[in-house]
Amino acid sequence: MAERVGLSRNISEEYLNVVADCKLADKPLLEARDILNALIGTHIHAETNIKNTRVILLNTWYRNELWFQNTCIEIAKEVTVPERLPLHWALLMVAYPVFFDLCTIIGTMLDYRDEFSATQVKERIFETWSARTTLIHALSKNLQTMKDMRILEPQSKNGVYKPISHHVDNKKTVCVLAAAILKCSGLEYMTWEEIVHHPALFPFNIEYVTQADLAACDRFLLERMGDNIVIRFRT
Repeated sequence: MAERVGLSRNISEEYLNVVADCKLADKPLLEARDILNALIGTHIHAETNIKNTRVILLNTWYRNELWFQNTCIEIAKEVTVPERLPLHWALLMVAYPVFFDLCTIIGTMLDYRDEFSATQVKERIFETWSARTTLIHALSKNLQTMKDMRILEPQSKNGVYKPISHHVDNKKTVCVLAAAILKCSGLEYMTWEEIVHHPALFPFNIEYVTQADLAACDRFLLERMGDNIVIRFRT
């Protein structure tokens, strides 16, 4: 895989909410940059690490693919701050392929076990991305990000984690998650069950939303294929 890792610093839910607040307030990128520099600088002192952390945040909410970015902005105006969590998740998956692959690997492991170790994740991610020095460094940062986003709970044994489950029942939010799965997976279509049970969505329990609700989004096409209804996302 030739893609760069990119996601080499851990980011917190606090940081993500601040950059989202900047975007919702229509602050220009340069003003958002200064706000983030000040915030990150209270926790990190190395200029390079401040910059790298800031770049990730701006890539997520300011420089992302426009449909995802704009749709998440509109939804964020309607939901509470804690309910932004799946929006951050979707934007991170779209912006950083390594994050999507990591989420998929973790979710696949959790399909048949209650917990997993960082060592197990490292072995699996190396199969996809190869054992790059940047990836070795980034893996611990990504796991820390998931802890700081209320996604993973460390266990008593060092390097072992359990997931924290979050309920999602906002139809528009589910549409963004579904679109992110279709986009990031590279598949032309998937069934509703394949989307909502995709391993990369392991932190989220989707409730009170059905595939019929996707029809409200003009970027989805629902088509019959044999005995199944499949869903396409129009890019």
